[in-house]
Amino acid sequence: MIRPSTSPITTPFGYVRGYPLHNGVHYGLDFAYEPDDRVYAPFSGKVTCKPLNGDDGNAIYMWRGDYFIGLCHLQQFLVASEDEVVAGQVIGIMGDTGAAEGRHLHFAVMYRSEFIDPETVITKEVPMADTSTKSTQEQLDLMTFKFNESEKALRAREEQATQQQAVIDLTNYKLSQSEAALRSREEQAAEYEKQIADLEKQVADLQAGAGFVEVTDPLYKKK
Repeated sequence: MIRPSTSPITTPFGYVRGYPLHNGVHYGLDFAYEPDDRVYAPFSGKVTCKPLNGDDGNAIYMWRGDYFIGLCHLQQFLVASEDEVVAGQVIGIMGDTGAAEGRHLHFAVMYRSEFIDPETVITKEVPMADTSTKSTQEQLDLMTFKFNESEKALRAREEQATQQQAVIDLTNYKLSQSEAALRSREEQAAEYEKQIADLEKQVADLQAGAGFVEVTDPLYKKK
């Protein structure tokens, strides 16, 4: 595993007197912001970038076999999630995001879900040839391009969502109109039934008032 910074270590792994977190236990190595604020990939593989991820702040995570590493408190990402990087590639700039006091790099290593001292697995310094494979400006240009592409994709999705919402709104409007028409017909039918009931009552009242008697005897003959 390659050392992720050419700057000196300021805080070692393990119990540190006065360290304010985790009961004084520092689960990683801290590297100074100067003289080199660049962060280098400890090994080749795919990266996951997490902006403002709690105490870690802007962090880059990588996995390789049983190993998991975190590069925390970055000021800037120079790669994007799912990017494949090579060992020694510049992937970020140190910062003070998250639970950090001053700009620095916090480098954490886990082996089979347990924190270990990163110095026990660092076997190489940053290769000078790898540090110059891409300038910081080239990295920034690449990130700007990816950001612009992401914005275009986001706008396209927003336009698609707007069109879908317009269709939903039109469907809801037609449904509400249909429901209103149905309620109107039901109210009209109820009014017709009321009118029929009123007419039947009026007929019954007229028959009773005129003394009409219903004749059911078949032998009855009109004289």
